[in-house]
Amino acid sequence: MNKLKFGGYFKVILLGLLTLLFQNRAGAEITFSASVDKKTVAVNESFTLTVTVSGDMANVPEPQIPSIPDFYIHSSGRSQNFSIINGKISSSVTFNYVLTPKFIGKKQIPPITLFHDRQKYVTSPIEIYVTQPARTSQPQTGQPQPVKPAKTRPGTAQPRERDISRDIFITAETDKASAYVHEQINLTVKFYTAIPLLGNPEYVAPQLKGLIAEDLPPIRNGETVINGVKYYFNEIRSAMFGIDEGEAMIYPAVVKAQVAEEEDVDPFDPNFFFQKFFAIPSARGIPYQVKTVPIKIKLKSLPENNRPASFKGAVGDYIISAEIDRKEVKAGEPVNFSIKINGRGNLKTVTAPEIGEMPDFKVFDTMSSLDITKHNDIVGGRKVFTTILIPKSAGRRKIPAVRFSFFNPETKLYQELQTSPMEINVLPGDAAVKQYSFFEKQAPAGITPVSADIHYIMEKIKPHFGVKSALKISGSGWINLAPALILAFSILGMQIKNARMRNPLLLKYKKARSNAEDRIEKAEELLEKDASSAAGILYSSLIDYLSDKLGADIGAITLKKTLELIKNDYPGIDDYVLSEVKTLWEGLERLRYAPSEALQSGVSDMITRYTTLLDLLEKGLKK
Repeated sequence: MNKLKFGGYFKVILLGLLTLLFQNRAGAEITFSASVDKKTVAVNESFTLTVTVSGDMANVPEPQIPSIPDFYIHSSGRSQNFSIINGKISSSVTFNYVLTPKFIGKKQIPPITLFHDRQKYVTSPIEIYVTQPARTSQPQTGQPQPVKPAKTRPGTAQPRERDISRDIFITAETDKASAYVHEQINLTVKFYTAIPLLGNPEYVAPQLKGLIAEDLPPIRNGETVINGVKYYFNEIRSAMFGIDEGEAMIYPAVVKAQVAEEEDVDPFDPNFFFQKFFAIPSARGIPYQVKTVPIKIKLKSLPENNRPASFKGAVGDYIISAEIDRKEVKAGEPVNFSIKINGRGNLKTVTAPEIGEMPDFKVFDTMSSLDITKHNDIVGGRKVFTTILIPKSAGRRKIPAVRFSFFNPETKLYQELQTSPMEINVLPGDAAVKQYSFFEKQAPAGITPVSADIHYIMEKIKPHFGVKSALKISGSGWINLAPALILAFSILGMQIKNARMRNPLLLKYKKARSNAEDRIEKAEELLEKDASSAAGILYSSLIDYLSDKLGADIGAITLKKTLELIKNDYPGIDDYVLSEVKTLWEGLERLRYAPSEALQSGVSDMITRYTTLLDLLEKGLKK
C-alpha cells in the first residue's frame, strides 16, 4: 500500500516538473524587445518607439505600454507577418509609437511588459536625452512660447492685464456631423495659449460613447493670429469609428496647466523662453483648466438595398487578392492559401471572407495578420487571412473564387470583389506523408476482428470461473446464504446496467477522463517506437474526450466551432482553459508536418500539456 502511494506521489511530482519544464520551454519561444530611432532629441521634436513581439504562434499577444509621464505618446500603427514552414507557425508583430518630450533633461522610457501563457516578459528601460531646441526653431510640442504683448518696453516687467480665458483656451471639432457605422471621422483638438506656462500642460483625452478611436500622430504645433493676438498652438488628431446606429458622443477634452502668477521678466529677453517656459520649480503659478464642449455625432446604419450576400460589415475602400505558396504538392502535404485585403478603413473590423466548399481538401482554421497605416490622417493598411489546405488525393484540384464585399461611404454604394479561381496539381503522396495520421488506425474488416470480438465476449462471460467457484463453496457452511447474496448482487447489477443504458451520454461523460488517460498511457508506450502513431492516438483521444464531455461529434466540426460549443455549454469556464485547448489541438495538428527528428520531442511535449489540461477541463466541464 505504501509502495502504491509512493508511486502515485512520484507521478504527481514528475508531472509537475514536466509541466514547469514545458512552460519554461514555451516561454523561451517568445522574443520581446523595444528600441527607439534616436536617443537624443530636442524638446520640440518627436521620435519613434518600436516594440517587437515574435514567437512560434499564430496570435501574438499585445504589449502593455506603461504610463510614461515625461512624454506624450501616440500609436502610429502596427505591422505583422507570419510564416508556416513544415507546419510550424512563426509570427512577428511590430508596434510603433510616436513620442514627444515634455521636459528637458535625462528622461526614461520605463520597462514595457507582456504576458503570455502565464509568463511575464519585460524590456529594459530606455534612456532618452532631451535637449533644448534651437533658438530659431518652432515652439516645442506641448510647450507654446509666450506671445509678445503689444506696447511693452524692453527691460520692463509687465503685469498680465488681459482676461485669462482669452489667453488660454481649447477647441475641438470633427470633419463630419454624421457618418455611417464604421466610417472614419476625424477629431481635431487644438490647445491655444498667448501667455507663458509653468511646466507642461496635461492633456486628458475625451471619453467616447458609441465610438472607438485611433491616434493620428504626431502632435502638430505652430502659431496663428486670432483677433490681432498671436497664439501658439498644439494640435492633436484622432480617427473615430462608429460602433452602432444612433447618437454617439465625444465628451470634453481637458487641458490642465499652471499659469504664471505674474510676469517678472522681459518677454523680449532672448533667454525668456528658457527662463520661464521650462518650469522653474520654485515659481508660483495658478492652476488653470480648460475643456472643450461635447460633440454629438449621428451614426447612420448601412443601407439594406443592394447589399451583397457576401457582405460581412466591412466599410471603406478595398482591393482583394489571393495566392497559394505552391502550385504543385503531394497528397497530404499542406498548402498555404492567403487572401489579402488592402485599402482604406478600419481593418480591425474586417473579418475573413467565406471560402466555398472544397471537398478535395481538408480545411483548417484561418489565421490573420494585420498591418495598420495612417498616411495623411487616413487609417488603412493590409489584412491577410491564411488558411492551410491539405489535398486529400492526387489530381488537378481547384480552389474556388472568394467573394468579398464592402460599403464605400464616399460613393454610398456596396461593391463586391472576387479573386480568381486557382488550380493545384496534386501528386500521389508518398509513405512518409501517409504515416502522419491524427486518427488511430482501424483494423481492416475480416476474420481477425470477428475472432477478436468473439474472444472478447467469451472473456466477459467466463463460465468456467462460475463452475469452479460453485465447486469450492459447495462444502461451506454458509452455502444456504449464497442464493440470497447472488440474487441481491444480481438485482443491483441489473439496476446499474439499466441506468447506464437509459443514459449512455452520461456514461460517456463520466468515463471520458479514464478513457483519455488510458490512451495517453498508450501513446507514452509508443513514443519511442512510433511517434507518429502516438501523435494520432493523442489527437483522437482529445477529439473523443471533448465529444464525450459535450455530447456532440467534435470530429465533424472545426476548432472554432468546438470552442464556441464549450463556451455555450459551460459559460463559466476560464478563457485560459479554452486557450489551452486551442493550443493543444493546433499543436497536435502541426505535428503531422513536423520533421521526423523533431516529432518525438513534440509528442512528448503534447503528452505533458494534455495531461495537465485534463485536470483543468475536469474542473471547467462540471455539470
